[in-house]
Amino acid sequence: MPELPEVETICSAIRPDLVNRNICRIEVFCKKLRYPINIQHQKKGLAEIIAIRRRAKYILIELDNKNVILVHLGMTGSLRIESPWEKRKHDHVLFWLDNSMTLVYNDSRRFGQIELHPISTRGAFPQLLHHLAPEPFSDEFDIDWMVKVCKGRAKPIKNTLMDNTLVTGVGNIYASETLFLSKIHPERPSFSLSRQEIKILHKSIIVILLNAIQAGGSSIINYRHPDGSEGLFTRELRVYGKKGDTCSDCKKGIITQTKMAGRSTFFCPVCQK
Repeated sequence: MPELPEVETICSAIRPDLVNRNICRIEVFCKKLRYPINIQHQKKGLAEIIAIRRRAKYILIELDNKNVILVHLGMTGSLRIESPWEKRKHDHVLFWLDNSMTLVYNDSRRFGQIELHPISTRGAFPQLLHHLAPEPFSDEFDIDWMVKVCKGRAKPIKNTLMDNTLVTGVGNIYASETLFLSKIHPERPSFSLSRQEIKILHKSIIVILLNAIQAGGSSIINYRHPDGSEGLFTRELRVYGKKGDTCSDCKKGIITQTKMAGRSTFFCPVCQK
């Protein structure tokens, strides 16, 4: 599943081709993805695209009529820009632009999401996303916020990091990598972290996400850039997918894999305490 760095990379890639273009027509080839697609009635005259933004793992295509097209890629969703359009298996939604280019949504497992939502003012977020925690690069996401997030919570810190109402945009891959960089065991109760450990964790979240964005994300299974290229952060992963390898830091521990909240979790049992 594409996480924050992958979604940020996609937004940067499609922004130059979409901003200031008009959507002339929309073709929908399936009734629903994870949820019903609610843009069928807007097949013509959807107005001008004025911004491409990201909130957590959502892509927001903002229009000049105070609406946004909200896109979540789910497990296997992807976007590509083509001219002319070359139909591929699992192409489900097609946006025709005023310069004859097309924005294509493809999703083999149909776990993604495409919806039209109103916003109150330009640059605002739809009501659907108001429950999300502050963005990791925002001023609101500071040490005090992280202390508040961890205080009194008995659930494992790995699960806390993946709760978007507490920490936005840190998915499974980057939670494992962040905890390894912080030298914190993923099963530690959140409340057990000291302020100093939380300070290290906070910095590690930002470092890992920024490095991943710079590398264009991680290509695990399905993820590709809109031009078909792979995300290069996969080469920098130190624990995720490394079960059985010797720890690159301590040279003693063997990377262990376990399941937490139904997701594969990787850690060094020697380094991470």
